[in-house]
Amino acid sequence: MKARKLEGFPLTRTKLEALLLRVMPLSLQQLQALPGMPSDRASVALPAFLVLRETMEKLKLSFVRLTTHGLRYGVWLDRIASGPVKRIIR
Repeated sequence: MKARKLEGFPLTRTKLEALLLRVMPLSLQQLQALPGMPSDRASVALPAFLVLRETMEKLKLSFVRLTTHGLRYGVWLDRIASGPVKRIIR
């Protein structure tokens, strides 16, 4: 999936669990070979998925919307946005 298609994509806990079951047994080389997986991010993909799962569980979130922007961008946006952001323009 291209980065632009990921923007705003709803990821449920159920889908995240299925994704985890799929990637947990994979080696780094297999992760790097996954379609859409940047090779320089493959080593942090599994830990990132695990952190996301735990965060969703602790916050009792049934889904999150994905973004290709970084965490700092999200924190910044949270501070200045007056309400939910419907569209992000690059």
